[in-house]
Amino acid sequence: MENQNTSFFSEYQSPYLQAAVALGAMLVFMILGKISGMDFTFPWTTAGAVLLMFSVFNSINSLTTENMLAYYRDSIFSYMALVALGAGLAYLFSAVSINEAGTYRWIYFMITLSYFGFIGIVSFIRFILGILEVEHKNLSKRQDD
Repeated sequence: MENQNTSFFSEYQSPYLQAAVALGAMLVFMILGKISGMDFTFPWTTAGAVLLMFSVFNSINSLTTENMLAYYRDSIFSYMALVALGAGLAYLFSAVSINEAGTYRWIYFMITLSYFGFIGIVSFIRFILGILEVEHKNLSKRQDD
């Protein structure tokens, strides 16, 4: 029996697919919130929470890609689309703009900053791991000689 230790994070996931799944989750939670009679800020809270989850999972999934520049380009475009579509859905479900909903404009701003922070941290980790792999290969060559 083979040991099939596969994880969701071990395979490449398109940023556009991730954004589509996140948008679907936003829609489902906003519909459930509307049905259960939540207040007018619930759609904005839902959109912000899903954006934060997208940024975390998107950053983690960037570790499995070969072409970092293409992945980050697609990732940033999908994030911008998710922000716009999520804000549109939140506005449709709440009938309140982001400015009238309270501090959600700042929350979105901070989530966006944290998204770029996550991308920066993951890029730095990949850079350090690349250096460590090269040094490990050099050390192995020295020990073999």
